[in-house]
Formats: sequence, structure tokens, C-alpha cells
Amino acid sequence: MRTYSLRSMVGVVVLLSGLSVQAQDLSTLTAKLKNLRGKDALRVAVLVEVGAAAGETNKPSESEKLYVSLASDPNGLRLVVPGEVADTRLFREFSLFRASEIVHCAPALVRELAGMELVESRPDSREGVPCTRWHFQADEKLSQSGVTAKVHKEVEIWIDTDGYPMAASFKKQAESRMLLFKMTRESAREQGYKRCGDHLVLVRDRTEEADGDGKSRGAKRTVTTTTQIAAPPSHPQSRE
Repeated sequence: MRTYSLRSMVGVVVLLSGLSVQAQDLSTLTAKLKNLRGKDALRVAVLVEVGAAAGETNKPSESEKLYVSLASDPNGLRLVVPGEVADTRLFREFSLFRASEIVHCAPALVRELAGMELVESRPDSREGVPCTRWHFQADEKLSQSGVTAKVHKEVEIWIDTDGYPMAASFKKQAESRMLLFKMTRESAREQGYKRCGDHLVLVRDRTEEADGDGKSRGAKRTVTTTTQIAAPPSHPQSRE
């Protein structure tokens, strides 16, 4: 007859309790994000620029910058590019879908967390603000038309005392094989958020990934997006 020590049983109970609490925390976060509808009126100014490559100190030229104004309200999203529109790579890559993610990135975060496993949760602070740091991981295996791929993803999210994201870090490594060929692609992304009404605004985004248009093998391209939220218009009191 097999016997179990009290210490082992207590350890199992604590482990299961911890997993249950983590799953509940993730469900609570997802529910909070889904409750942000992004319908309030909002105006932001966006600057997108390509960062200097490793070892370079030159500032981005104007062709490597994109200025955009966005206005969101219950009727939809309006995008304005001030000045003359230049047919640059940044402009071609910037879409209405990307614009909608900037003014309201809660749905994108829900998609990112789908299928992820919460492996760590601990108290932390960011920029002097108390918060909780959550660490997620996920592994996927894909196979199609003779090509197999393994994808490893890691996400870290800093949650404020109200239970909303204030920053996040995303890392992805994809390894694909076809016959004797092997390809590896890595990407890293850091984001900062600010809740404004029922919007979760993407105020900072720094993405580093392999540059598909780069001339040198292994070249990396860093794109930084900075968003400034405009003050709501003031409504002077009417005089009778």
C-alpha cells in the first residue's frame, strides 16, 4: 500500500491553489480589457521613426519619420497626415488597423494573451509606481506544405494597482525547417500604455526585428512609435 506524507499533500494543494489563482487573475485582466470599448472621443498625435542601427549615432532623417494625427469617436477613426504625403516605407507600412491599435490596444492585448500560460506573478515597481509583474510563456508547433516551425513566445506585463496594464514586453523566436534548410527569426517589442476614458492608448512602442529589406544578413530594424494624447477641448460656460 502506497502512503503519502502530509508535507507532499500540502505541497500539491498549494500548487493547485496557486494555479487556480493565476488563472483567475488572467480571466479578470481579460474581462477588464474587454470592458474597455474605445468609444469615447479621443485625439492623439503620433510620431513613428526608425532608430539607428547598432553602433550608429546618426539621427533618423525625415524620410525615416512619420507624423500622424488620429481622432477617434463613436462614429469611427479619422487619420490625418500633416503636410505633403511622402511615399516612404514607414507610410506604406502604417495602416488604419495599426492606427486603431494605437488609440485602443486592449483588443490586441487580449489576442496576444490567448493561449498563454502564466508562469510567474510577483510584486514590482516601474518608474517608481507600485505594480505587479506577470510573466507568460507559450510554445507552438506548426506544419504546412513540407515546412515545420516551432514558435516560442514570452510576454511580461506590468499591472497597476487598478488592475490595468501599464507596460509590456514581448519576445518571439520562430525556427522553421524545410528539408535541409533551417531559418530562425527573432523579434522583440516593448510597449507602454495609458488608460484614457474607455481607451487603452499605446503611448510607447519599440519594435526590433529582422529587416526583410536589409542588405546585410542578420540586419535588424528598430521602429519606435510615440503617442501624445491631446487635451480634451474645453467648453466655455454659456452666458445668459
